[in-house]
Amino acid sequence: MIGAIELVTFIIIYWYNIFFVEYCSNLLEIKNKIIIKIYPILLSCILIVLVCNQVNTGITYILAFLVQLGMLKVVFSNSIIEIYILLIYQIFHMIINRDIVIGIFSIIFKISMHQVVHSYELYILSFALGSILILVLGGNFEKICDINMAKKLLINSKELKGFTITITSLVMILLNSNYTYYYADNIRGITINLLINRICILICFYCLLSMTMALIKWVEEEILYKSNLLNLEYNETLNKKIEEYSYLLRMYNHDFKKVLLNIKDAIIIGNEESALNIIATFNDRIHELSSYNKKMSNNPLINALMNRCSKECLDKAILFDSDCYIPEDFNVSELDLVNIFNNLSSNAFEACIKQADHDDRRIKFKSYVKDENLIIYQSNTFNGHINIKNNKLLTTKENKLFHGIGMESVKHIAREANGMVLIKVDKEKREFKCIIKIPLN
Repeated sequence: MIGAIELVTFIIIYWYNIFFVEYCSNLLEIKNKIIIKIYPILLSCILIVLVCNQVNTGITYILAFLVQLGMLKVVFSNSIIEIYILLIYQIFHMIINRDIVIGIFSIIFKISMHQVVHSYELYILSFALGSILILVLGGNFEKICDINMAKKLLINSKELKGFTITITSLVMILLNSNYTYYYADNIRGITINLLINRICILICFYCLLSMTMALIKWVEEEILYKSNLLNLEYNETLNKKIEEYSYLLRMYNHDFKKVLLNIKDAIIIGNEESALNIIATFNDRIHELSSYNKKMSNNPLINALMNRCSKECLDKAILFDSDCYIPEDFNVSELDLVNIFNNLSSNAFEACIKQADHDDRRIKFKSYVKDENLIIYQSNTFNGHINIKNNKLLTTKENKLFHGIGMESVKHIAREANGMVLIKVDKEKREFKCIIKIPLN
């Protein structure tokens, strides 16, 4: 009988670990496909040994956490912070749900919770049923927070900082709490109090999570609103410049014949210097006229963004070129589209301004449709120092926690649209290239 209970517990824990590693695979970037296959069975063996030997529950949770942290860091290329967030939430649910199972056992068998945890069979089953309860909640959790939102939560780990600290504190409190109510004689009253307490903690967790998701959605909407507002203002300025451009063009067309006559007169009287000065002055005015805002994209938002970037590059003596076509029936939202070009242009500009003033500094954007796919090509020069690991661009800024996610955000948007991102770095030519391919439908 005991052997059957141990076998069933092992199978359930193994089943749960398969679910967890698959969930992580949908959120994180896999770098070691071999270890990910042995992860569920290896972790299940470690856990069942700890459980069957009735190792202190707190120590069991801590060991499970550390083993998973090490293994997942080997399996996935994401930062230790992102992996930590997933694991601390998992441990939190393991503790809460197992306490709920112990409380239910206490009520069903009419024994104290102390007797439950000291019954070998019930002790082992509490881990198994706790895992099942997590799986049930996990199915409902995906309805509340789908994979897309979960990825956004990890990308916006800065907004999760307070939430993660709160959950970590709860885990530490629960691990170190004095379970004196285990020894209480009033089984029904104390057990019900425990169940209410744990259910309230779970409800508070999901309320905090919902508030965090609402905050991220609000930030996205605010960014889109501000981007639209800025681009509207910029487009108004652009329209005024176009009107002024048309006026100047008509004026220069009107004066062009007179300018030619002035040049002719200067040549006839032998004053070549005056003729050259007239030509040079007129050329400068034409060049100044041609530097007015150009149409760099058929999409108004991207056009305004590219023009703004072009102006910043002009101030820093960076050569900027853009020719971006965006189809009207594109399946990526305007917010995601703006985020792609914003992140690419910001990264490129920051790379260029780190170069010496005498270096060749340039940024280029081009997008077009090919074989029912939108191709976005971006290239820029850099100073020769760049960190790339597993096709992942690593930041060179001191605060690595809150920086370096721009390119990861671009990759996330591309993946959600069934697209792909390729990065190529030519350190000899000091050139960075990024190609994004996203299906139109």
